[in-house]
Amino acid sequence: MSAVLRTGFLIGLLALAPMLPAQHLRTTPRLAEIGYELESPGWVQLLPGTQIRPEALFADYGAAFGLRPGETMTLLRTEYDELGMGHHRYQLAVGGIPVEGARVVVHSQYGKVRSLNGWLPVVTPSQALVTREDARAAALQAVGGLTWMWENPGAEAALRHAQGDPAATFFPAGELVYADSDYDPVNGSALRLVWKFDVYAETPHTRQWVYVDAQTGAVIKSLETLHTTNTPGTALTRYAGERTITTDATGTNFRLRETNRGLGVDIETYDMNQTTDFALAVDFTDDDNYWNNVNAEFDEAATDAHFGTEMAYDYYLTKHNRHSYNNSGSPLVSYVHFDVAYFNAFWNGVWMTYGDGNGAPLTTLDVVAHELTHGVTQFSAELVYAYESGALNESFSDIFGNLVEYEADSILADWRIGEGFGAFRSMQNPNAFGNPDTYKGQSWSVGSFDNGGVHINSGVQNFWFYLLSVGGSGTNDKNRAYSVTGIGRDKAAQIAYRVLTVYLTPFSQYEDARIASLQAAADLYGTCGEEYKAVAAAWYAVGLGFPIQENDFGVVGIYPIEPCGPEEELVKIRVQYLGCDSFPGGPLQLAYFAQPFQVAVENVNLPAIPGGFAFDYTFNQPLNLTDPGGYQLISRTLSLSDPNFLNDSSEFLFTYNTVPLTNQHISFESYATGQAVFDTLYVRRGAQTRAVVEPGLGKDGSFSLLFEGGKRDNFSFFNASFDDFAFNQDYQSSACMCMDATRLDSLGLSFDLRQTYSKFREINLGIDSLEAAAKVNILRLTVDGVEISRYSPVTHTQDTFRTHRILLNDKLGGVFNLCFEGLTNQSKEIDGFDIGDRILLDNIRFTSVRNTTGVSPVLAGTLQLYPNPTEGIVTLSYQGAETGPLALEVWDMAGRRISQRQLLPVAGAAQTVIDLRGQAAGLYLVRLSGDTGSLTSKVLVKP
Repeated sequence: MSAVLRTGFLIGLLALAPMLPAQHLRTTPRLAEIGYELESPGWVQLLPGTQIRPEALFADYGAAFGLRPGETMTLLRTEYDELGMGHHRYQLAVGGIPVEGARVVVHSQYGKVRSLNGWLPVVTPSQALVTREDARAAALQAVGGLTWMWENPGAEAALRHAQGDPAATFFPAGELVYADSDYDPVNGSALRLVWKFDVYAETPHTRQWVYVDAQTGAVIKSLETLHTTNTPGTALTRYAGERTITTDATGTNFRLRETNRGLGVDIETYDMNQTTDFALAVDFTDDDNYWNNVNAEFDEAATDAHFGTEMAYDYYLTKHNRHSYNNSGSPLVSYVHFDVAYFNAFWNGVWMTYGDGNGAPLTTLDVVAHELTHGVTQFSAELVYAYESGALNESFSDIFGNLVEYEADSILADWRIGEGFGAFRSMQNPNAFGNPDTYKGQSWSVGSFDNGGVHINSGVQNFWFYLLSVGGSGTNDKNRAYSVTGIGRDKAAQIAYRVLTVYLTPFSQYEDARIASLQAAADLYGTCGEEYKAVAAAWYAVGLGFPIQENDFGVVGIYPIEPCGPEEELVKIRVQYLGCDSFPGGPLQLAYFAQPFQVAVENVNLPAIPGGFAFDYTFNQPLNLTDPGGYQLISRTLSLSDPNFLNDSSEFLFTYNTVPLTNQHISFESYATGQAVFDTLYVRRGAQTRAVVEPGLGKDGSFSLLFEGGKRDNFSFFNASFDDFAFNQDYQSSACMCMDATRLDSLGLSFDLRQTYSKFREINLGIDSLEAAAKVNILRLTVDGVEISRYSPVTHTQDTFRTHRILLNDKLGGVFNLCFEGLTNQSKEIDGFDIGDRILLDNIRFTSVRNTTGVSPVLAGTLQLYPNPTEGIVTLSYQGAETGPLALEVWDMAGRRISQRQLLPVAGAAQTVIDLRGQAAGLYLVRLSGDTGSLTSKVLVKP
């Protein structure tokens, strides 16, 4: 047996426990000196009596949060609320470069830290190889604008006016940041160094964040940042009736401009005249300041937008003491009649814009307040407009749009959004418009459509807010009966506003909103008051958390078993006291259960703990993973006095045992059709895919590992900037193995691959064939969950088996999990073209050199390369001890083979010349191998 691999061990996490998502604060054992984590990662409570100033937290206790050399926490701003608490927002930077979304909010009272929450990811530092100018060119090409906002003097003037900054410009200067690949930190994708540009195109009208890889120059993702309303219907009505508004007098007429409203904000409304050029916008005017249909210049859309903005400003000022969207008195500017029959309204980061729809402009009171609230979010939590953070962003706009409507006209208001021209969402009954009322329940959006379902999945928090305000009872999509006693709109609004402006950060998820709302309720109305309990009950109603009950313990998560770990591992869990009262202390019984049948029941004697306190427990009895097969692991508390058994158990954790390697060359000929576990590979299939060994499909006509799609119905195929692996999980299959490279001097991998894909998309859907292939038939390789390479087919059926080679030398010295992951959509059986999306994998081979012996049986002595470094011509000297031919290969450090040739066998000293002229400067690997082993050395080509 080859020494390349020791054993294979795959951990299949089919259902992760909720306590360890990718988004969380880094914490170390040193945290115990000053505080503890709450039930949700990313939330830390300091111990009572701790005396730490906010500015000293990271300076003096950075080790408690895993801060490393070169990492800094910079204070962005500090705000003080009506309770006298301070909220200090910090930004993580690595080597002076900010990490997007890596914000931590430190909450203080009386000058001392009380708690903190946010996201502190781990970043591998890198350097930019692409210039700002080249990256900007790639970003502009990706957006594809015909004209740009910074080229329009009128638009530039409007921006300077709106921001009160004479130097403001739409020109995308760009900045270096570390960012992920999909706006979704739950997936835990690796952070990379990118150039980020805010690109605003005038035609076609779009504003996008565009991210360009600073090392390759490739656009890795983009995000539309025009926050829209997305309405499906209209009604020819006059929305608010006759109202009193404030304008200004020019001496000859009156304009829809108000100066110094409230604390001194300007409110201005302009007419776009159905153009898209903001430079052409003009004032709405009236001769007698009585804006009705007697006047020829009357425009009801303009007065609706102007009145709505006044009411929204007044609401935020009187109810929340907020002075304009940025809390600094910026002008509130609206543009009406944008484009021809434009069926939307949007906030563009600076002002509000409204289209005319199908004859009924989108300027209802709740829609106007909705768009202005996007500005409030932009200048508080900064929720990224994608996936769950984007759904929260939309929901807060719905919530406060609705609240403004109730405040201004409680008779006409209801819990629908946009009802004046045709309702398109309901907070009281989200299902009525196809939106979910339960977290990940019916109608929950899982694809990339609508920036990851921002307008759809917002229904969950919308319904939470309705129940918190009004109350209600029923059974949710998770078949859990609920009953909520409402606390009224005003109290619910204070809680929601505090959540948005005090606690949430750019990548906050629904679970963060739940924890934040409980904290906000405790701040405002006291821990365990009726308001606090109502918040918990309302979240339980929409599928998150549990209602508050005394003596209530629960296991909130299991720490994942170590990938490629030993055959016996200790199980570590997190337990939380979920009651409001303080637990006086006493015994608690904990247990884990695993299939095949294993049980551990252990007792812990707890001290007195406060409500909400969470702690980790490691079982003394290890989990035995030596028997073949899979294991299903669950842990629970066993307290007889616990009134709520639903939250006693953790989520299931699925893991698989070690599988010994029997062959360095895996060709599948010896395995039965359909076998799931073979050799060192563990194969996992998705709900809509197959992953089996099939006869007659291999490179040599024998067996092959086949990844094949299933039904195409639920596959999401939309925005190319999103990675389908992130959200088409039912269509994924994988084959994984554990690699032991602790005692190797080199490690290479090769495999044979053939891919086909259906013609369905390019013929029936009109999608370009290469785009379709790249999106729905992908093989990628990952190491410990991080992608290292990706492959897509080139043609439908003409692709032959191709041999691919990868060097894994950067993984030497450790043990790691290597996976072949396939994403396939349409099976051959349901494909009308009899092709199907198929990935065929054969002949997986590993080559290596062990550093324990220093030299393989092939050769004696060592390889000598000179001159080294070289300008191109290198002489290789070696001592041959081989009777068969030798293979001489040169590889670059990206895993590409530069050259290959055969040498005659020798029994003594020998030399040959290697020509590296024309190769790029850098490090290269020279490998000499025969039938029984190989020897490797390195050579540096000088610039």
